[in-house]
Amino acid sequence: MAKEKIIVIDDEKSILKLCKGLLTRQGYTVETYSDGKKALERISKEKFDLVLTSLRIPKIDGIRILKEIKKISQDTDVIVMTDSPAVDSAETIKSGAWDFVAKPFRIDELKQKIKNCLERRKLSSEVNELKEILTLYEISQAMTSTLGLKHLLDLILKLACQTLDADSGSIMLLDENQKQLSVESYFGLKREIVENLRIEIGDRISGWVAKNGEPLLLIDGLERYKQFSHLNSRPEIKSSTIVPLKIKEKMLGVINLNRTTSSKNFTEKDLKLLNIFATNASLAIHEAQVYDKIKELDRLKTEFLSNISHELRTPLMSIQGAVELLISACKKKFKNADDFNLLKIIERNTERMSGLVKNLLDFSRIEKGAFEIVKKKISINSVIDKVVKSIKPLIEKMGLTLKYEIQKKSPEILADPDRINQVLLNLIDNAIKFTPSGGEITVGTKVQNKFIEIFVQDTGIGIAPEHHKKIFERFYQVNGSSTRKYAGVGLGLAIAKNIVELHGGNIWVESQLGKGSKFIFTLPRK
Repeated sequence: MAKEKIIVIDDEKSILKLCKGLLTRQGYTVETYSDGKKALERISKEKFDLVLTSLRIPKIDGIRILKEIKKISQDTDVIVMTDSPAVDSAETIKSGAWDFVAKPFRIDELKQKIKNCLERRKLSSEVNELKEILTLYEISQAMTSTLGLKHLLDLILKLACQTLDADSGSIMLLDENQKQLSVESYFGLKREIVENLRIEIGDRISGWVAKNGEPLLLIDGLERYKQFSHLNSRPEIKSSTIVPLKIKEKMLGVINLNRTTSSKNFTEKDLKLLNIFATNASLAIHEAQVYDKIKELDRLKTEFLSNISHELRTPLMSIQGAVELLISACKKKFKNADDFNLLKIIERNTERMSGLVKNLLDFSRIEKGAFEIVKKKISINSVIDKVVKSIKPLIEKMGLTLKYEIQKKSPEILADPDRINQVLLNLIDNAIKFTPSGGEITVGTKVQNKFIEIFVQDTGIGIAPEHHKKIFERFYQVNGSSTRKYAGVGLGLAIAKNIVELHGGNIWVESQLGKGSKFIFTLPRK
């Protein structure tokens, strides 16, 4: 375990010698100075746990030394040695001293006060570390649950300002194309200052941090910092901490925090904490940026599908109408069946295209939140009968057997009959596609306490377990030679899932490769 480091400042050599010998024997690392300015220079270069200083030092006022120490290292404790405790005690405590001892002091008293100070410091450090860990955990939880970028940036800045007692701050993000930083969230700053602010990489303080990828701690103006001495200081800002937001070598932006009204400056410890904070924040920001890009791509895709569906719908309806008229008017005029069958092929394919366009339109409505469900009291058996009658000729044509396992007494439910019809048609149509000739398709129901269970079972090619959940995702298709030959764009099951869930039910599949599939969905009884 590292020894605590103590620096002693006094103009009396006898006191310096006494303190060094005494404290070294106690196991501390001790340095002594009779020159206050040299002591301050040393403190600015190295971290000390405790400063033991006299208030009566030539060439520099003792209170000034105390204030300078707290300015350089806010969390370094100071014990003052004074020969006028009644006069000096109040001012020293006010200026940041932890305690004082009266000269001439008793050895035991000095030893005890130093021991108490360092023990309290250690305990306080442990408590603060626990608080910081808890704060970082809470921050991580809050940030990972927020996906919208603007909301996330506001939350990050709010938490950073609260955690580090900042009076103002901002988050600037990097535009990779323009190589500029712009303010995306701010607190405690004037709107006219930040709204149109653009900073080139390498320019000013934030640009320097973004270019170099290094955190900065600035205290009492910019004159003491060579790289920024040419910039105008803002006198109201007492200290600032600026850290990069980055993932590995990818720069995302910077976070700036300022203290103006607080008497305390930011410390190296604050900078370290903000740097850890920024690491977590960078991950959340990157995820939010990716999420926003995906959302925008989804929006463009949905808009494209909606537009193209509407463009296709009108000519398809015209073709369908024309084909129906031709079939009706010319059925008896064709000299052979082959000519007539050509029209029937056109009819089937326009129906297929019409179904595809309908799915695309439904999908775009779902994406926009405009998909309507109109519930009314229905008998699920009646809906199933209607669907089966409409599709039975196709089942028989494909050489398949249709079976029923429907409970005769089925209670009425609140549902949209057209949408439930759509779900059943989709499931039965899939069963027809993936079941070879000679196979069976079973449609059935099962009444539970709170739900009615409806299923469509086939003896087809089956679905591997790893695809069971994915097949209900939009545009997902099982990638295999046995499935690629079947028509479809992967929207039917996604739409069916949405319809069922809008009714308050669930849908899933039970299947194994080569052993058929059973699609089941539930609808609430009430």
